[in-house]
Amino acid sequence: MAYTANASSPATAIAGTVETVAITSNSLTPAGGAATAMSGPYQGYCIRGMANVSAGTSATTLVWRIRQGTGITGAIVASGTQVSIAADAYNIPVFALDQAALPQSQYALTITQPANTGGGLINYAYLETDIASP
Repeated sequence: MAYTANASSPATAIAGTVETVAITSNSLTPAGGAATAMSGPYQGYCIRGMANVSAGTSATTLVWRIRQGTGITGAIVASGTQVSIAADAYNIPVFALDQAALPQSQYALTITQPANTGGGLINYAYLETDIASP
């Protein structure tokens, strides 16, 4: 089984309501290479991790997304919302299974504070990726 993990440091500022990359995963290539990834026992990529976020002073929700690629423009693989927050630090666990037809091997975990007028901080984040197979 192929596996890769990445942890972030130092902290990353969240500017208002802007979607911000907390961390990107390392690249992962299935045995046999990306061209043959969809044959055999390959089921997709399992992506899991967490982010510790200090919410902005006026934030009421935090939204996380796992995106294909290394930025905020890649296809969304999974997303979720942490509701009823206050200006405090939150651990946000994330999990996704990407069964996209084209082998995608790098992912970004992003954080957004939709109703925030102040700052916020991604204190640290962790993201790991491995190949899901039976």
